[in-house]
Amino acid sequence: MARTQLFGRIRLAIANARAALPHAPPPAPRAISRRSALLLMTAAAACTPMRKSEPGTPGAVAIIGGGTAGLTTAWRLANAGIACEIFESSGRTGGRMFTLRDFTPEGHFCELGGELVDSNHTDLIKLCGELGLPIQRLHPEGSGMSDLFDVGGKPRLAGDLLDPTAQTGPFLPVAARIAADQAALLDADDNWTARAIELDQTPLSQYLESLASSTERWVIDLLALAYHAEYGIPIDQQSSLNLVDLIGADSGKGFEMFGDSDEAHRIQGGNGTLPETLLKRLTVAPLADRVRVNLRHELANIAHDGSGFHLTFNNETNPQVERTFERVVLTLPFTRLREVKGLGGLGLSADKMKAINELGYGVNAKLMVGTTSRPWTQQLLGINSPLTGTIYSDRGFGVVWDTSAGQEGAGGVLTNFITGAAAKTEESAVLATLESSLASLSPNLAAALNTRVRASFFWPNHPHTKASYAGPLVGQYTKFAEFAAQPELGNTMFFAGEHTSAESMGFMNGAVQSGERVSKEVLAAG
Repeated sequence: MARTQLFGRIRLAIANARAALPHAPPPAPRAISRRSALLLMTAAAACTPMRKSEPGTPGAVAIIGGGTAGLTTAWRLANAGIACEIFESSGRTGGRMFTLRDFTPEGHFCELGGELVDSNHTDLIKLCGELGLPIQRLHPEGSGMSDLFDVGGKPRLAGDLLDPTAQTGPFLPVAARIAADQAALLDADDNWTARAIELDQTPLSQYLESLASSTERWVIDLLALAYHAEYGIPIDQQSSLNLVDLIGADSGKGFEMFGDSDEAHRIQGGNGTLPETLLKRLTVAPLADRVRVNLRHELANIAHDGSGFHLTFNNETNPQVERTFERVVLTLPFTRLREVKGLGGLGLSADKMKAINELGYGVNAKLMVGTTSRPWTQQLLGINSPLTGTIYSDRGFGVVWDTSAGQEGAGGVLTNFITGAAAKTEESAVLATLESSLASLSPNLAAALNTRVRASFFWPNHPHTKASYAGPLVGQYTKFAEFAAQPELGNTMFFAGEHTSAESMGFMNGAVQSGERVSKEVLAAG
């Protein structure tokens, strides 16, 4: 899914505030990244060699799921001479990277799924470079453009959060608390500390309220809005580590990765270009004889014995397609995997089964509406400052942004990122909320909407995902996140997908990163 730009702005504000603190603990890699790296290295060391398939032998490795994680896995394995077969339950590949082209009369595209690319999403950026796909910056660097924060009835800009030059702003005391808690998450052996366990068991809502006395109320409300939108999970159900462990940075780079370019990019021509290009490359010479792609094949049952994995798929033309493979890579979301019959009888580790059955997932949807103009590029609400078109509000619509940024034309596309119960309703209901709440904020902005041009995607209602993306609930951060990626059954069953990426859970980069990781695991197992 998209992930919100406010999340990046908050990371930047906290990072800058930490840098301004004279006695702040030094920045360090995220604790979850260090823990997962330790466990995955242990798992890799335990890999036992297996027979490699000959190039061109179909079905050597089964890849369940034809999203970006599955396609990346197939790309690496096929280029290494390993044959693989992809089984995708829907009628298209690409998963939650899904571009709708020629959306408006002017030819603008919009993103039904993942939309924003961080400057530190190196796995995705590197793969795009390898495939010759340019990364586009949405707004000119140093333009001085700001998002609009409409919280508590008063519009504010990014500078109201923090002035890094003057070292003032209501985020400074927030940063001091988070910096101290972050430094206490791991011991010298990279094991979770008692403080980390305590924070994991603390709902984010409670943690935010503990900060209220040290800052202004609107800051707490903005954080609450950001995290509910970002994860698609009510903040009283989220682990406080979703905030505390977010802002780590490599000590050698300081906070470069959280600069003002954060979440300011996309793949030129639409993010769907990446999975589309991967599919095209996989299905032509020289890789076509090593890769087979099966659409509308939904995994219904899985069994395992000495001869391998016995997979049963539901298919429109043949309800019971049965195949056997020595190795399998599962990239489908845990929301779908937990419904597959036979999973409980495979002998998977208790930690893996608990993660599969209980890992939290967000409830997010998207509504895209065409606009006859881009009033946010002009003076809006009397604010004499250039705006990005991104607005965060407690009036009801939550978050909107300008998807037409970087696309030519007088008109535009406004995307509404929907969270909570509204994300499980229907288009007409969320459109009505958007129109009325925008009108109360800015009649000029509401008047620019061309509601005849609209599209939506309700991921929680989509049968092949049943959610937007993964997000740890209270108590899950230190228990589930690090087990999601580990191989099982003697390194014959592997796991990929954004939900298995410690560093980029929920991001498009997580899909690519997990595909890169799991392909190396398969090759290491032999």
